[in-house]
Amino acid sequence: MTIVVGILAFILLIFTVVGVHELGHFSAARLFGIRVEEFGFGFPPRIWGRRRGQTLYSINAIPLGGFVRMSGENGEIEGPWSFGAKPAWQRAIVLCAGAFMNIVLALVLFFIVFTIAPVPQPQPQVLQVMPHSPATAVLRVGDVITAVNGYDITWDMLNVNSDTGDWLGCYAGQPTVLTIERDGQTIRRTVVPRLHPPSGQGRVGFRWTATWSRYDGLGALSQTSSQPGDFFGGIGNLISPPAQPICVPQTSVGVTGPVGIAQVTSDTANAVPQLGAGPVLYLAAVISMNLGFVNLIPFPALDGGRLLFVLIGVARRRRIDPRREGLIHLIGMAVLLSFIFVVTGHDIANWLNGK
Repeated sequence: MTIVVGILAFILLIFTVVGVHELGHFSAARLFGIRVEEFGFGFPPRIWGRRRGQTLYSINAIPLGGFVRMSGENGEIEGPWSFGAKPAWQRAIVLCAGAFMNIVLALVLFFIVFTIAPVPQPQPQVLQVMPHSPATAVLRVGDVITAVNGYDITWDMLNVNSDTGDWLGCYAGQPTVLTIERDGQTIRRTVVPRLHPPSGQGRVGFRWTATWSRYDGLGALSQTSSQPGDFFGGIGNLISPPAQPICVPQTSVGVTGPVGIAQVTSDTANAVPQLGAGPVLYLAAVISMNLGFVNLIPFPALDGGRLLFVLIGVARRRRIDPRREGLIHLIGMAVLLSFIFVVTGHDIANWLNGK
């Protein structure tokens, strides 16, 4: 039953996020009088299809995406109704509409989550202090640790698979300053994480849990508005890692594919009886925002790549040969599928190894 729930949750989540994306392209295309040949969920082979007007609506066998196939989508001018016949500004709006809808959906879901559900914060709260450990001199039950050596704690620092402070491992043997919230006051205490701690006690000798916060309307709005900035901040850290010493777990993975997303979705969906719908909505928001921004990357076959061709045509005052553009997008799609194949293999290996 757990597996069935996970599979259904994954399919529903992907269909919702992808459906909203493709609905953006579809609506914008119809607004400008562009003929939509097919509106498809999933990728072929086709399972079901029904034609209404000039558009074929289809459900396909591979539930990993979707597509809106427009007349003249590579720039061909097949008639006044084709994508290639429209002005550059209209084509740009059609190409950006999918990402725009994903980002709007993400922000709406984030706001709902921050309004109705408690949200976990990357600030460990002390549940237990082990006797005869370094923690006995600096920590009390109920303390909330907010920073290490002056750097705010982030989720990247925390090994969520361990509740014994193993995320302080890279500071072992070194005097380490913890910033602590205690009884409404901020204090700082120095501790030396152990090089060889007893089994089950962790480097410092305490057990912790994440703190949870609820927001009113303005607080939820503030948290929601910060999400795009947090997304780009994470991308920036991948390109140029921050100077602070972060203890990142060895099992941390920055990129995941359909199998990894399915596993996370399954775990989240099966935790609904204990945690409520908040984590599922939050996951849907994260995936929707990622899909929106990633699709705007100027890489062939992505919306951003097609938008780049539109802008190049405007700059040159002459459109690129549609056959050449189509070939470039075909090559880009092959590269993307190869990348997804490699990432999926990595996800499957992690799953088989129990990670």
